[in-house]
Amino acid sequence: RLGSLIQHIRARDATLGSDRRTQPALVGTGAVNWSELFSDLDGASYHGWFTLDPTELPNRTPAAINGLKYLKAQ
Repeated sequence: RLGSLIQHIRARDATLGSDRRTQPALVGTGAVNWSELFSDLDGASYHGWFTLDPTELPNRTPAAINGLKYLKAQ
């Protein structure tokens, strides 16, 4: 119902760490089901931007490049 209101998506991934806290992960290696998310966004007619956000990862440039490759393959 809110799909038409979404203007931008910040692409990040994470895994569940100790004490139920999330731990940043490379896009495609965490718990996000990207195929399902893309399907839901397609169903909501989302045609906006995605921004890769690896700022919490130690090697941000390679993380962004690999994340982009992963997302393009979906």
